[in-house]
Amino acid sequence: MAFTVKINNLSKELTLFLNWLFSIDIQANMPGKSRTFRCKTVKFWSIWPLPPKVEEVHDVVYLDGIYLARNLCVLICCNDTHVLGWYVCRYEHAKALFNVKTMDQAFIWINELSAWRMTYSDFLREMTVDEFENKCFTHERLLKAESSIWRMIRQQTLFTFLEYIDITVPTTNNRIEGGVNAQLRSMLRAHRGLTLERRLKAVY
Repeated sequence: MAFTVKINNLSKELTLFLNWLFSIDIQANMPGKSRTFRCKTVKFWSIWPLPPKVEEVHDVVYLDGIYLARNLCVLICCNDTHVLGWYVCRYEHAKALFNVKTMDQAFIWINELSAWRMTYSDFLREMTVDEFENKCFTHERLLKAESSIWRMIRQQTLFTFLEYIDITVPTTNNRIEGGVNAQLRSMLRAHRGLTLERRLKAVY
């Protein structure tokens, strides 16, 4: 009895796809020309790479956002050697935290958060009826984000960095801005024709 062994070319095709993505080559210059290249690699655009689960404790991490559109940003976190994780958001709003250098300033920041809660209380209480006639909060994700901040405040973990004044912390974010993000921006410039969804997946 004769058996036919089916050759799995997925690994080779993935390598071909990644070599193109991380280069400045256009699809017409790839093996098989544009149409053949797209047929072989289109399946990889359906993949959403998930960030790894990181449980190690790091003294210093770097966080920065790369904007793909006016209201689409990917936050990337890394240490001195590796990317630790990434997260999609609409905006990057952390400037107020940069002013927190003492515990007194931390208390001021918490009071301002409370004032924000009072100012936008009606907005945060808005409800929406879903397709199953169930009521839910219209801004549920915002409420969850706020809840996580208050949880860290109660657990006294939000401003832990103020307790370790003897740790030498880099004064700039160049490790991620000039390293990881610079390479991502170079990749996006080389492939300007990508749709927004594919630009997002390429950064992922």
